[in-house]
Amino acid sequence: MTPFGIGPVQRSQAMRFPRWLIFGTPRQLGVRYGLLLTLLVLCLFGYPQLYAYHHARRAEQACDRQDCGEALKHLEKCLSVWPDSAAHHFAAARCRWREGDLEEAQRHLREADRGGWPTQEIQVEEALIAAQLELTPSLEAALGQMLRLAKTRADMQLESLILEATAHALRRVERRQEAAFLAKALIDLQPESWRSHWLLGLVLEPQDPDAAAAAYERSLAFKAEQPKVHRFLAIYSARLARPRETLDHLRAAGPLAAGDVEVVLAEAKARLLLGQLDEAQRLLDQTVAAVGAEDPRIWTLKGRLELDQHGPAEATPWLEKAAARTPYVPETVDAMIALAARVGDADKVRFYNERKLEYKKAGEEAKVLSKKMDALYRQAHADPGEMEATAFRLGQLMFLVAQDEAGVRWMETVLATNPGHAGARDALAQYYDRIGAPAQAARHRPSTTQKPNGP
Repeated sequence: MTPFGIGPVQRSQAMRFPRWLIFGTPRQLGVRYGLLLTLLVLCLFGYPQLYAYHHARRAEQACDRQDCGEALKHLEKCLSVWPDSAAHHFAAARCRWREGDLEEAQRHLREADRGGWPTQEIQVEEALIAAQLELTPSLEAALGQMLRLAKTRADMQLESLILEATAHALRRVERRQEAAFLAKALIDLQPESWRSHWLLGLVLEPQDPDAAAAAYERSLAFKAEQPKVHRFLAIYSARLARPRETLDHLRAAGPLAAGDVEVVLAEAKARLLLGQLDEAQRLLDQTVAAVGAEDPRIWTLKGRLELDQHGPAEATPWLEKAAARTPYVPETVDAMIALAARVGDADKVRFYNERKLEYKKAGEEAKVLSKKMDALYRQAHADPGEMEATAFRLGQLMFLVAQDEAGVRWMETVLATNPGHAGARDALAQYYDRIGAPAQAARHRPSTTQKPNGP
């Protein structure tokens, strides 16, 4: 063995291939170079096909697990080699709408149609996408007919897709109780499908976060890697003052949580509850740098930090400012209870505990009225006055349970059919006053000469 570790035998073996290329009869060299050229051609033209086939197979496996996000990663690579594959464009279209990307779903469906995919399947998928873009009565009736046909034919795959698409369509128009009913029907059809439980959680999130959290937990039992679900559960756990659970879910959410203001605030609250005040302050400073200081969530957290670090005098301005802007947000109410308890103000403790009870009752009433509104939507000749009154009350309740966006939508629903509804206009004026938007508040505030139409 030489000092460099290569002996005569190894050197001789290393030289075999160059000698094989150079020495030999013309016939032998011709055969050898022909073999090398053949191998080179196979590598150049065969590798992309193997690459596409590999990713097509991986996409198919992901679709079998209903993991559309993972499937799309492989379908994109597959289509980079087979751009005219109708089958893979059709699969991408289905995965796209199931992931909520309706425009891209339509684009892939057009490519599948151009590539000669069966017309009937294209039409079914078009209806599933169109219903989610705008749920018209005719489309809703068509989906119902398709669902009955799928059940008659015992086509479980088509039945589950129609249930899923219709649930998404109903969710988009705030008919969440009906959407939840379909999600539960999908769970009955596929009880061990993570996606069915995830859909129920998604539908229930705004109006019933407790039920949504339970559905998401069941979904995680079947598929643990769901960053968006862990994000929701982290924020939900922070609201319930469960710091350990908050941090566990944040770790599971991974990179999705980076830079997300709500997530940073949830972690800050968890650190605060664990007594890690310096870390909570750092996270609060990070949030202020991202969105500025004019955010009631920041005021609440700042007040809690001031209360723990410096006492009630420094905390009071921050918390009272937050309570004026977000009077029913659970974190704000809890902070006001903590402040009142620290200064020994039993009346305020009682007041804010009553507000918590009011919040709970409003949430329960909202669930009942949501079911009623869903039933009214299904009636062919529903009483317009009853629908208006129900929508107005739902708007009031949404403001009470700190679901301001939903409250605005319900009030705007009332005004769409009754522009002079004084109650809805007053509720919106108060809301815009509360969030510091005086121009929008003035637009909704009834004039002194206007005759009120609403309660």
